[in-house]
Amino acid sequence: MNKLYLKSMDIQDFKTFKGNFHIEFEQGLNAVLANSEYPANTGLWDFFDAIRWTLGARQHHGEKLLFDSVSDNNCAKVKLIIVDEDEKEIVITRKFSTDSGEEFISEVNQEELSRLQKSLLSDGEKSIEFGSTKIVSVVESKEIAMQSKKMIGITTDKAGVSKIIELSRAVG
Repeated sequence: MNKLYLKSMDIQDFKTFKGNFHIEFEQGLNAVLANSEYPANTGLWDFFDAIRWTLGARQHHGEKLLFDSVSDNNCAKVKLIIVDEDEKEIVITRKFSTDSGEEFISEVNQEELSRLQKSLLSDGEKSIEFGSTKIVSVVESKEIAMQSKKMIGITTDKAGVSKIIELSRAVG
């Protein structure tokens, strides 16, 4: 039997992430690297928080979810694609807009959602495990980066705007 895993995430104007970002994950270890120029605001917490919030494992209050609550685009949205043990893709989307409030869109019933929530193991801004997908911050450990199947970079500028980039690495 196959294992449950997180296949991808789409983020739109969520907290420090301005714009749209698509991230593909690998089964196994995925490393997230953040720039250290502005260590107090690297976007790491918001990256992991997007996953927790979408699965309903973390609650937020309205406009704190939006990148910029005074901009024309008043909607924050995160979509997760999860592959279950039967290789079926499950799409879970959560969004907040100042016009319509919070919306949760899921193809699964409450019992299945509870099972998915229980599959999520989190350690704040350091790591998330979801089935056979492990996403780890490598701020403190370069060895983890070298063991990972995928590397994701987060950059944050002085204004607090975070961006996600895929990083290449030589596989040994």
